[in-house]
Amino acid sequence: MLNIAQFANIKFTESDNDIKEKIVTVKNILSKELIGKVPVVFVLDGVEDGKYFTIDGKSARIGRHYSKDTTSDSKDDIVLSNDYAVVTRVNQPHALLMSEGGNWYIEDSSMNGTYIDNKRLDKYKKVRLKNGDIIELGKGLSSVRLLFALPGDA
Repeated sequence: MLNIAQFANIKFTESDNDIKEKIVTVKNILSKELIGKVPVVFVLDGVEDGKYFTIDGKSARIGRHYSKDTTSDSKDDIVLSNDYAVVTRVNQPHALLMSEGGNWYIEDSSMNGTYIDNKRLDKYKKVRLKNGDIIELGKGLSSVRLLFALPGDA
């Protein structure tokens, strides 16, 4: 997990179109060495706004911390703050990101829903991700929005 707080002057608004325009700015600021090799998931709001996670393996679970002493079994897991109360804990993941056949997919396994660009996913059904997709885990004040960025122009 890395922090991009140095980009605090880039403000994200509630409009997905505004967010997608900011994506280009963020990707241009970050080094090509990072964006060019592995998928990156950016936190767009909430207490961890400005953090991002790289996915070096073939899959990553998304969820909150599940104990004070342990954050995750895998370095590729996207472990979020417990402040995102509607997000399921990582040991029972809210969602799973996986790579298959050169494409990336997301699968919802939560009680509160996972949304891609404001469309709710069917539970346990894989959906192909595209570069720039906005992933929302739950809805409401304690939900979180993430930006999925593929390496290069994939």
